[in-house]
Amino acid sequence: MKVDKKLSEIFIKFRKQKIFLVVITTIKTLVSACIPFLIMDLIDTITYDLNYSKIFNLGLLIIAITLINIILDFIQNYYWHKLRLESVNYLREFM
Repeated sequence: MKVDKKLSEIFIKFRKQKIFLVVITTIKTLVSACIPFLIMDLIDTITYDLNYSKIFNLGLLIIAITLINIILDFIQNYYWHKLRLESVNYLREFM
């Protein structure tokens, strides 16, 4: 228990970055969870309605959400690696 407290005190400097990463990860998870439901709606529309404008709009929406998901993934990976390198360098200086 004492070791956890010491580690928390050492990494208190990175609190904002950790919170930002949690927020980005949560948003990315919610956005990526929407895609299968939109694909299901697209398949139902193709199967039952054959409304071409709705099929086109759903296709564009799926593509847009997928692009947003890719951008969020890039941001998440960039800031995760940046935090990792900063924390390792901080530990090196700390020692």
